[in-house]
Amino acid sequence: MLKVQRLDSDFRGRITYHDSCCGLRELGVQAQPRTLLSLLPAVQVAEMNDCTQCCGFGGTFSIKYGDVSGAIVDEKCRNIRDSGRRRWCSATSVAC
Repeated sequence: MLKVQRLDSDFRGRITYHDSCCGLRELGVQAQPRTLLSLLPAVQVAEMNDCTQCCGFGGTFSIKYGDVSGAIVDEKCRNIRDSGRRRWCSATSVAC
């Protein structure tokens, strides 16, 4: 990873991070976004429960398996809400 030691941002607040399935499972991207977010001086990051669980909305899965997808999305949304953060961020591809 780049040797970045500080990032500047006007955003101030508390967030949680959503891992994208392709980034996490195919590319092994998990710690890198959290490391970058930790460099934002006015941002506090808290992990949601089951942060590595699929959001259920990738690709055609949500079309082929709408009921299953909806249940997975509902659980992901509950985990975001229960994290106590009003905002979430992700580095997803168009698949999520």
